[in-house]
Amino acid sequence: MILYTSGTTGTPKGAELTHDNLRKNVAVAVGLFGLGSDAVTLGALPLFHSFGQTCGLNATVCAGGCLTLIPRFEPGKALEIIKRDSRQRLRTAHDLDRHREPPDAQSFSEDTSNSPS
Repeated sequence: MILYTSGTTGTPKGAELTHDNLRKNVAVAVGLFGLGSDAVTLGALPLFHSFGQTCGLNATVCAGGCLTLIPRFEPGKALEIIKRDSRQRLRTAHDLDRHREPPDAQSFSEDTSNSPS
């Protein structure tokens, strides 16, 4: 897959990501954020953004959770969705980005039984 950079430090360019890279990023995100089949993620970031794709779409789908996408971030609409989905475990980019204790390295060894191939 080619993920295009914004060019913050120079000219925008395509960063080539392998399937193995994507799989490992998802495994780390699922473990780090504790995502499971009960996860409901508010997809307010564009899916062409690395965080939106890896931690939003890929990790939530891999965990068997639900991703609620909104086409454009509007605070009122986001709050409606949060209220609607509050019965479930709703995660936002803010929740996923908060500092947490790092998981032990052993849990992210070559065991990828929960990761897509």
